Amino acid sequence: MRTESALDADTGDDPVEAPADAGARPRRRLTAGAVLPWVLVVLAVAVAAVATWRWQELAGEERQRAAVRAAAADFAIALTNWDSADGMTDTRDELRDSGTDAFAQDVEELFGGTEDMAAISDLGARSEGHVDGVYVQWVGADPDLTEEETADLPPRAEVLAVVTQRITTDAGQETTDRYARILLEDAGEWLIHEVELLVDASQSATATPSGSQG
Repeated sequence: MRTESALDADTGDDPVEAPADAGARPRRRLTAGAVLPWVLVVLAVAVAAVATWRWQELAGEERQRAAVRAAAADFAIALTNWDSADGMTDTRDELRDSGTDAFAQDVEELFGGTEDMAAISDLGARSEGHVDGVYVQWVGADPDLTEEETADLPPRAEVLAVVTQRITTDAGQETTDRYARILLEDAGEWLIHEVELLVDASQSATATPSGSQG
């Protein structure tokens, strides 16, 4: 009679169960060294996105400010370059077209004084202006108004324009530094809404005939 060995006793007909995760890829435990590169990538993408958004925002603001400066400079040139000998109708039309409806009415009133215009013409007056600088004070909501007052208003901008103007008449010529506060309004393009002359500092005034300009 054969005696079963311990090995024979451990061997039976029951199938051997495979581990539940047999054939599955072993899981890797996440470590700081493995996670850090991905975190850095995400942070880099986020920083780049924010930087791009901010750059686009700043670029948009600068484009707005450039458009405001250009509109104000064009207006200042039209306002200070004219010749009464031609009736100044072109100047009137250019100023009127550069402004809002409210400003257009101001221009009509300015040029509506026929006696004043006749006096200027009688003097043989003409003006030459040079824009020395246009400085944007703000763009967006008018800081002088409340939030409720600006709710239904289009974006506005305020600039300080510095212009040197030389006016020549039959009696002589006068050169003046002009400082003007110009309020603009965005109506698809920047239009002049209001102008306030702040300072007139006369640089020189001569009584020499216009033909002896120096």
